[in-house]
Amino acid sequence: MTAFDWAHNGRTSIYLTTERKVAVLGPSGDDYLVSLDPLTTNVATGTSENWVYLGAFDFQLAEGGWQSLRFVGATEQAECVPMLSEGPYQAYKVRTSARQRNCSHFYVQPAAK
Repeated sequence: MTAFDWAHNGRTSIYLTTERKVAVLGPSGDDYLVSLDPLTTNVATGTSENWVYLGAFDFQLAEGGWQSLRFVGATEQAECVPMLSEGPYQAYKVRTSARQRNCSHFYVQPAAK
């Protein structure tokens, strides 16, 4: 995947496809399908409306700033695939309905005192 400003554009969304493959979608349009049998990796194309959103790897925010990179499950935060607004990344081919200019980072609430 293209390494560009990962601190601000690190969100990487994960899906299960109807063919039981894992789709990995990045913010710069680096979208891949991974198959385990046989082990292959291909560029993600085609129909994606029936994919099941599992969650995303993203940096979480905590009081005082960034805390860590973690997996945020679909039950914790709604689907959102960020799009970089500049560069040659405009040809998003899958999950176009979930693409947004910005996605909120997962925020960790401070512990009750």
